[in-house]
Amino acid sequence: MIMSLIAIALVALIAYWWSNEGAFSALLHLVCVIMAGAIALALWEPILFDLLAAEGKYAGLLPGVILLSVFVVALLLLRKAADLAAPDAAFLPEVPNVVIGGIFGLISGTLTVGIVLVGTGFIHRPLELMGYKGWHRVTGAPDAQGMVSPPESGLLVPFDTLTVGFYELLSSTTLKPDLPGSIPLAWANPDLDRMSSLIRDTIHGDQGKMGGTWMPPSAIKSADAQTSEYVGSDQLLVVTATVDKSGFDFRGGLLLPSSQVRVIGTVNGKTEAFHPAGWSQLPPAKKKSTSGGQIPTGSNADKSEEEEAPQGQIFRMFSGDEMFATSPTARGAATLKFAFVVPNGFTPRYIQIRSARRSITAKNATRDGLMLSMGAADKVDRGIVFGGDITSKVSSGAQASRFGRGFRATTQDIKQAGGELNEDRRVVTVNSVFRPRSGAQAGSGALKPKGYHVDEGAALVRIEVLSGESEEIQDLADIFLAAREFRLPADARIQLLNDRNEHWNPIGFELITDSRTTVVYRDTEIVSINDLRARPRTGSNDKFYLLFEVPEGTVLSELRLDEEVIGTISGKIAERYVR
Repeated sequence: MIMSLIAIALVALIAYWWSNEGAFSALLHLVCVIMAGAIALALWEPILFDLLAAEGKYAGLLPGVILLSVFVVALLLLRKAADLAAPDAAFLPEVPNVVIGGIFGLISGTLTVGIVLVGTGFIHRPLELMGYKGWHRVTGAPDAQGMVSPPESGLLVPFDTLTVGFYELLSSTTLKPDLPGSIPLAWANPDLDRMSSLIRDTIHGDQGKMGGTWMPPSAIKSADAQTSEYVGSDQLLVVTATVDKSGFDFRGGLLLPSSQVRVIGTVNGKTEAFHPAGWSQLPPAKKKSTSGGQIPTGSNADKSEEEEAPQGQIFRMFSGDEMFATSPTARGAATLKFAFVVPNGFTPRYIQIRSARRSITAKNATRDGLMLSMGAADKVDRGIVFGGDITSKVSSGAQASRFGRGFRATTQDIKQAGGELNEDRRVVTVNSVFRPRSGAQAGSGALKPKGYHVDEGAALVRIEVLSGESEEIQDLADIFLAAREFRLPADARIQLLNDRNEHWNPIGFELITDSRTTVVYRDTEIVSINDLRARPRTGSNDKFYLLFEVPEGTVLSELRLDEEVIGTISGKIAERYVR
């Protein structure tokens, strides 16, 4: 809020100043501001790359300082030239003179403050300043895919976005560069307002440390892209990029969050940029001794250890603020594969890693082939079919109202966690994580909860998403995991339908792992995948159940994520447990 008020006050002050100076003077100043901004955005990166060289103690200051300095110098020179070319003002009647001057001043103020916001965004400082946090990675949410998110409380007037949008339009129209090899801003570096904060969203978080945020253009030694059909209106794009030591973090290694990687291209004639959902890399090389168990001496000391060649790709999702693509060692180039989910018809132009860009052209491939090449064999399509029969995974009545296998909390545990039980020792509400108990410690008699309370006339339905009995991810779990990662949006609504097309959202879930049990029941609204704060892990022994409350006697028909039918249910009638 403070940043918003300061920005609005500055724009208002500039508008007021030029309304007093008159329409003609305000128009000349507006032209100077537009040209100064265009010059700054055109010269900013070339100057920066010459001075920065990807390292140095001023690496966190130079990007923003150079952009602002070029803008200020260009504006002063253009203002001086305008004053010499038109020393006398042209006067209009007082009211039009003030009103038109104020309008031109308002536009000048918007562009000036917008450039200042973008420039200060590229300066070493905390991610959040004076109550304003720009674009950042989605973290701390179950669906965290490394995707970027707009400000939670953005500027009241987005001067930076308006300014960048204005110059992107000019760069592809009136001020489109005609020099050989020149590229419009809108094509090569779109959404600069977003990048001014995303570039600072690093491992250091809000500490204000930027780490490595800039690379020379030559840092990306090679890049190629492959694309395949995916699900619905999306396609999978995998970009393999090799970064040499000149692009490492102060020449010590490479640590890349999803916020510093994006693919730029066009879809339906419009330039768009997308950040990766996951990546793969080779594991670190292992050391092996060649000294036969003896202490090496003399010239043999340097040969006592050799590096074993790393075997196979390791695939990871950008699933929060702790996930970073890294270089296996600090001795040479790092080759990383980034997975992007982009709309059908997307044509990639560039892969951008920090400030370095390299042109790419996508080749066609198969989805399974791409996932295998990334080491993501568990995400290869194993015949999973949306809409398959899941009746065997659905239960109701007494079986559904009991806790899932492995849950051994006592009534006292539930009460201490803030849960509520009725006189029958059935849970009314709970939202907590419980540690497992041994058989001797588990509740019995009055300490043993009977299960979940269900309102009169209602029935509890339990859907087994993951049973924990197989090393392979079962179909239903795979669909939910895929929804989190690639196939469906994370805000997809979870709905259980009956034969009359009525639907219900979950009222709870259970996640039972080897080390803990997470139980949520009637304590919080669950509408979408986003609301499931705990999820099963791929390739684990986790057990995961969804809980629904429906009218007794309901004929169940389908489980859906948004409009996608995940599974059909045949001949299942929701029954109430017998008290």
